[in-house]
Amino acid sequence: MPIIAGLGNYLVPLMIGTRDMAFPRLNAFGYWMFLFGGLLLYFSYLGAPGLSGSGSAPDVGWFAYAPLTGRAFSRGHSTDYWILSLLLTSVGSTVSAINVIVTAFTMRCRGMTLMRMPLFVWMMIVTNFMIILALPALSAAQIMLLIDRYLGGHFFDTQSGGSAVLWQHFFWIFGHPEVYILIIPAFACLSEIIPVFSRKPIFGYPVMVGATTMIAIISFSVWAHHMFSVGMTSDGQHLLCHFDHAGLGADGNQDFQLARHDVRRQDPA
Repeated sequence: MPIIAGLGNYLVPLMIGTRDMAFPRLNAFGYWMFLFGGLLLYFSYLGAPGLSGSGSAPDVGWFAYAPLTGRAFSRGHSTDYWILSLLLTSVGSTVSAINVIVTAFTMRCRGMTLMRMPLFVWMMIVTNFMIILALPALSAAQIMLLIDRYLGGHFFDTQSGGSAVLWQHFFWIFGHPEVYILIIPAFACLSEIIPVFSRKPIFGYPVMVGATTMIAIISFSVWAHHMFSVGMTSDGQHLLCHFDHAGLGADGNQDFQLARHDVRRQDPA
């Protein structure tokens, strides 16, 4: 995600004809939060005496299902470093996303309407909206986990009335859009590279914008298809299946638009 933020912060101002981001200091704040969050994650490897004992990496898996993240199963402080590092990087990602969106909407050069922006800018706007909507769910889950570990909370402790499935809901509400947060910037790069080197205009500009927007919207409706062991009803499975098909249709449409260009060759003169 820092790479995505870097792409947006560097290229979006150049493409819309402005000299800087809307909030330069907020831009710097997002960078330092990225840096400190990344460093904090690796501090768990060092295992400074008196802080975390012997150094070790967080060992709860990338989705950190409860109860593996409880203190009974994850001793030491490696998981705590992981929680705090994700909180910091989430803050950095969120403020950077806000900065890119405000810049794109308010600082375009004269004559550049929304439907005249490069597709790269449109896709970065969509991606950053997804970051703003997806990361708070992960941050909320991390805060609840930290409360469980140190303040006697029972959000994910099933023996005390909590719910382990609650963590899965929070995580995958973030985790499924995260897939598209990572892939849409790649589509954004292709939407600029392919037309330039083929010397042909991008095919179906409005459809590309609409397909990217629909991918973002639908991605928030199918998080539960990752939760294979929660005993979902057949009606819920059918509903998610329909949403999945809609998302695949939007994704396939975008791929088709990238693959097909206007047959008119551009005259260099």
